[in-house]
Amino acid sequence: MPDKPFRPRVVIIGGGFGGLAAARALKRANVDVTLIDRTNHFTFQPLLYQVATAALAPSEITSPLRYIPDGRGSRDRCCASCRARG
Repeated sequence: MPDKPFRPRVVIIGGGFGGLAAARALKRANVDVTLIDRTNHFTFQPLLYQVATAALAPSEITSPLRYIPDGRGSRDRCCASCRARG
């Protein structure tokens, strides 16, 4: 059985706007991307005021990180939740 070719691994810390932008920028690169965040969802914070005024439901401004489309399908994606201590 032949070995798989080596693919570099990129680890992105944080699933906010910057982390998602970095992950999307790497979607066509020949790398494995791991996204690490303390929660497993993305919250679109510019619309939080509409949730506070009951104009939107909380589920309308959040999305699980693993379901945010990256153009490659979910089999190449790895998400991890963690919290640093110290």
